[in-house]
Amino acid sequence: GQGKRGGGVLGPAQWERDAHRGDIQAQFELGLCFMGGLGCEQDPPRAHEWFHKAAEGGHVDAQAALASQYSTGSGVEEDQAAANLWLQKAADQGHLDAAYDLALRLSDGVGGEANLAKSVMLLRKVSSRGFAAAQYELAQRYEEGGKGVPRDARLALKYYQQAADGGDIDALYELGTMQLIGDLAPKDPAAAMPRLRAAAERGHAHAQYVLAVLYDTGSESPPADGAQSDPESRAGPVPD
Repeated sequence: GQGKRGGGVLGPAQWERDAHRGDIQAQFELGLCFMGGLGCEQDPPRAHEWFHKAAEGGHVDAQAALASQYSTGSGVEEDQAAANLWLQKAADQGHLDAAYDLALRLSDGVGGEANLAKSVMLLRKVSSRGFAAAQYELAQRYEEGGKGVPRDARLALKYYQQAADGGDIDALYELGTMQLIGDLAPKDPAAAMPRLRAAAERGHAHAQYVLAVLYDTGSESPPADGAQSDPESRAGPVPD
């Protein structure tokens, strides 16, 4: 709820003055203040008012915030179609999170009819900008086939590698298990283990389980019920 302008630190009072003068950055900051109770009393409906003003003025983060409010019904009546509208506006301005969220919603038909072609187009667009979550989503789609793309092991591996290199925790695990057993990716335990450790260190339960079994057995192969060729079953059971 604070920012800097002209070398000084601004707070809610200054944001409100500037917001009433039509400053869209101040309107957005004031929306954040009211949304999170940062320096002012939490008031989601007032946050919605200021997000809407800033969004109408073209503030891309306000457009994404407004979409989130419509999606969750926080401070405004839930309206999934309106959420899509504002996600589209933000995506058109290059907001990667908005484009990714819209792609998933279009895939599932949230807020309107499903549009798999547009969903894939958006995912490819943000993937080309290095958005790891979109790369992982495309990897899964190409591995399984469906949701607007054919089954294509080569493209699946390409996107898994990109997502893992971008730090996506699920991609690190998936690619690690693939390299461990030679499923989809060439077998390469030396490359697999650092990926599995990276996922495990960030709290990925399946990666922790696979590593625990490997360390316990001194083996370079996963447990028999661990990694399978089906991406949904590759995780295997994790003890309670």
